[in-house]
Amino acid sequence: QLCPFSRSEVRMAEGILGPPAGLGGPSLTSQLEESRAACQALKQQLRSLTSSAFLSAEDRRLSSERQVDELRMSLSERTQRVDIVRSDVSRLSAELEAIDRQKSDLKLQLETLFGENERLKVWRDEKRSAAQRAEAQLSEVLSLLPEEDAHV
Repeated sequence: QLCPFSRSEVRMAEGILGPPAGLGGPSLTSQLEESRAACQALKQQLRSLTSSAFLSAEDRRLSSERQVDELRMSLSERTQRVDIVRSDVSRLSAELEAIDRQKSDLKLQLETLFGENERLKVWRDEKRSAAQRAEAQLSEVLSLLPEEDAHV
């Protein structure tokens, strides 16, 4: 309360002293009532503002909580995706290593086969050469034989 006196004390003072000098207007009681009404209006405005502020802060807090929950869900989903990608990378790395090993094995086999092919070519050429020498010797021997014996 703004006034430390009760209404009855103010009325009694006005009755004894009269209205305040020089004001010539409203009595102290009416001024007190106006002051109290203004005070009540200010209190109501203050309550309205503070409750709106608290409601607004509460709404912001709830909205922020929702956003945090959404971010957590998104993070969880992305973490799952990352885990899937990591497992795919591990699987593909293992497959790549297996393919590299197969490639190395196939290169060794290919080198072995090329070596064997070269060896067989040399052997074939030696055999061909030996056959040609044998044919040449045979034709020489046949040319030395009499014609009757050469028809064998």
